[in-house]
Amino acid sequence: MIIDTHVHCGIMNGFYMPNEMVEEFIDKYNVNHIILSDCRAVENTEDLKPVPPDEAYTQNEVFKDTIAFARKHPGRISVMPWIKPVIDGVDDEFINIISTNTDIVKGIKYHAYNSNLHSDSEILEPYYKIAREYRLPVVIHTGGDDASDPQYVYNAARQHPDVNFIMAHMGLTTDNLKAISFISRLPNLYGDTAWVSIKSVIKLINLGCAGKIVFGTDSPIDGPDTYVQNAHGEPSMYIDYFEKLPKLVSKEIYDKIMFKNAIRLFNLSI
Repeated sequence: MIIDTHVHCGIMNGFYMPNEMVEEFIDKYNVNHIILSDCRAVENTEDLKPVPPDEAYTQNEVFKDTIAFARKHPGRISVMPWIKPVIDGVDDEFINIISTNTDIVKGIKYHAYNSNLHSDSEILEPYYKIAREYRLPVVIHTGGDDASDPQYVYNAARQHPDVNFIMAHMGLTTDNLKAISFISRLPNLYGDTAWVSIKSVIKLINLGCAGKIVFGTDSPIDGPDTYVQNAHGEPSMYIDYFEKLPKLVSKEIYDKIMFKNAIRLFNLSI
């Protein structure tokens, strides 16, 4: 079984991931379940300039669109709203969308780089309150700049011991050691495998953290074949998760990483 906890849709900011591409990807690679967030809710462009008004979407309209798409694929797609804490924030409509869709809303996605805001900022407190109330893990982008430093996710997790936090990428473009150290220290802090080598995953396993890793890939960021090749047509690092990792760890640990941890952490009915 495969549960991919880090999947996107949306056409925005140079990314092309239409809903049809998501459907193609999950069917082609027999992905049993995905946790989906829509990148159209970005607050800024890649160079941290505001998205032009004629191209911008509100947090809530993107959230509702993502749910509508997921409902077309019952049992295969769950949703995380991509939040806009600086521009939109939490309002009654946002809370109502969650409360009336608890069967399919399974987390909250925050992109610290794109919002240019530390994960331990007071601005995010209303979202963390909702995460606590509805038992939703908070998935936070880490790596690439100061705002995305794993330190701030660690701070947030330490300040909110009753909320589970997932460090997406475990410090993208780094050796992952900082994130690995933090994950090993707190019971409510996890990591996903998006652009993370199996070498780093094994380091976490050796620290007794096999139960704190969830499979995620950023698919279909490099197209519907992100599992096997990157945007340049070169072999993808994710091939290692399917061909090498099963030979390096026990079946019990492999199953935890590929789906069992996700079922528990995201409270999935699978």
